[in-house]
Amino acid sequence: MTLVSRILLRTALVAALALFASSVAVELDGHRERGGHGDVAVVLGSRVDADGQPSARLRARLERGLQVWRGHRAPRLIVSGGRFRGVDEAHVMKAWLLAHGVPDSVVTEDPHGRNTWESARFTRAWLTRHGGHSAIAVSQYFHLPRCRLAFARHGIDTVYTAGPDFAEWRDLYSAPREVIGLLEYALRPAPRLQVPPGGAR
Repeated sequence: MTLVSRILLRTALVAALALFASSVAVELDGHRERGGHGDVAVVLGSRVDADGQPSARLRARLERGLQVWRGHRAPRLIVSGGRFRGVDEAHVMKAWLLAHGVPDSVVTEDPHGRNTWESARFTRAWLTRHGGHSAIAVSQYFHLPRCRLAFARHGIDTVYTAGPDFAEWRDLYSAPREVIGLLEYALRPAPRLQVPPGGAR
């Protein structure tokens, strides 16, 4: 084996070990739920099934958001999702919550939440418009550290978390992917605040 090959191999091993250690840190951090009361709870979007119903993963997030609201941890809910394959995730999420007894006035749709960064942007603008300072991020455990980082980067003073008791096989590669996402969010330029027109509901 040549010197260059040995250097490349060692570099690859170090990178793999660093990714593994970071993934474990994300797992541990995500499982440590930050309890508290917020001005709003934000349910992050996920896939909608072909029949127009929330996928099992999204339904778990919605059920957890419903628990947060029913437990009086937050008086308002934001459902944040994008439009994929012609389906508006946020609209489906709101419909599910309304069908489970949440008043229409409680739920705000964020139809532009195609990713966590955009969800944080909308949440910060909503809090500014409503005089709020804190939020509860509702998502899978491995996603919560990136949610907290995105929300903090957008100037949200206090970020609590709530994760559903739900797991599936693809969670195995979700934590390593989140490490890359955390690094990318940490290096992004500071966001500019934009207040949604008309208090977007």
